[in-house]
Amino acid sequence: MSSRYITSLDISSIREALLVAKEKGIEKPKIRLEEYQFSLAPDHGVNRGAIYINDSLTKAYLGKVIKSSFQGSIVLEARDMQKLVDCVKRAATKDALYDSIIDYGRRTGSCSCCGRLLTNSLSIKLGIGPICREKYGFLSELVESSEEELVEKYGL
Repeated sequence: MSSRYITSLDISSIREALLVAKEKGIEKPKIRLEEYQFSLAPDHGVNRGAIYINDSLTKAYLGKVIKSSFQGSIVLEARDMQKLVDCVKRAATKDALYDSIIDYGRRTGSCSCCGRLLTNSLSIKLGIGPICREKYGFLSELVESSEEELVEKYGL
């Protein structure tokens, strides 16, 4: 499938989280934000080092980011391109990525990383399950934080 859009897109916070998860043993790490799913390209393919972006519901391929260059699929409409850019901008830093993960989990009831249904009240509030929190390196301060600190910092 040919590329339709090429633009600069900084997904360094997403890339970092995916690489941490891979280093900690997640074979095919993914992060779901809004309606998008981000994943690492295989190490053995021609797109090694790229981040693939798919529709999180239909799994349709929307494009890839190599370094900071986004190459959109022909199926990606111009209006959807702007939504994707806005989604990535909202997750531009590690803290902003946390906020996007929390939002996804609260909105869908599913873990932003593995996609499993969240059943524990803290996991639901954080948008990510305990295993994924540890494997992706998210919210590691939870281990040392009191309930009051969590309420203050994340509005839980």
